[in-house]
Amino acid sequence: MNNHPTGTDNLKNLWHQSCTRLIKGLGRRWAGLERRSIELEQGRKYAYYDNNRQGKDVVLLIHGFNADKDHWIPLASRLKQYHIIAPDLCGHGDSWYEESYTHDIPFYVNELKKFVDALGVQRFHMVGNSMGGWITSLFCVAYPEDVRSVVLLNSVGIKPPVVSPFFKALSEGKNPFFFSNQAEFDQLLKISVADVSAIPKSIKQVSYQEGLERMDRARKLFADIMDEDERLTHPDQMVDSVLANIMQPALIVWGDKDGIMDSSMADVFQRGIPNSQAVIMSNVGHVPMLECPKEAGRYIKGFLGSQVPLSVSLAAQ
Repeated sequence: MNNHPTGTDNLKNLWHQSCTRLIKGLGRRWAGLERRSIELEQGRKYAYYDNNRQGKDVVLLIHGFNADKDHWIPLASRLKQYHIIAPDLCGHGDSWYEESYTHDIPFYVNELKKFVDALGVQRFHMVGNSMGGWITSLFCVAYPEDVRSVVLLNSVGIKPPVVSPFFKALSEGKNPFFFSNQAEFDQLLKISVADVSAIPKSIKQVSYQEGLERMDRARKLFADIMDEDERLTHPDQMVDSVLANIMQPALIVWGDKDGIMDSSMADVFQRGIPNSQAVIMSNVGHVPMLECPKEAGRYIKGFLGSQVPLSVSLAAQ
């Protein structure tokens, strides 16, 4: 059986790539995002987006595992009144990667500190999704003087009260993040996104192809943040015991259809962080900034702009 792509397959792939570049390019233009990079010591380059709103409050956007800065494009267009900075974490997107390093959460926190210091950014708001929320939580504890407030979107880093489909699969020795064919990728989307049909076909196809290309790196990065059998997040990196040390005002936003990190985790974050509030979004999955950027942006702008408590709507568990 010939598994090599045909000429028609290649044309389809080129079409999907062109459409995806166009969609993202228009999104960047609408959000005012510019591609930039900065080189740290030893030639370590960080790629990032910047909307160049100098003099405005800085909002630092931190993406999740095996994602990149592009995940923030739709939300950035809703936060134009702020100075947006959205980096590719090391090992992700166009930023530096060295396989010999252990890319655990403390490593990401320390690297992020180097990045913001190199930019000369001080006293910023942080918004983190998934693993980015995990990094954000520990960054707030490690460098409290740098962070004005924090928004956690479907964050990782605590023991989940309810076992999600993702962690159930891990307990059975299967990792939905690791796919080798279209059917396995579709299953990952099914547990990640509430409405898969809303994803443009070209973006879905390009995401699948790019995911296959970086799978070896993804396996290594995932192992660095997990326990020995890769079925639970590493206990030494968890934030359960330090939630009370997050003293910044915090907004926890979650999608009620998240099959990666169950929405019951929002309650744990809210109860643990002293000055926090939580919002559960209906019919939304693991990535609110992509699935419903308008609604997510409204909550985030209301929180950042006024710090007046929003109505809390924690779903019954």
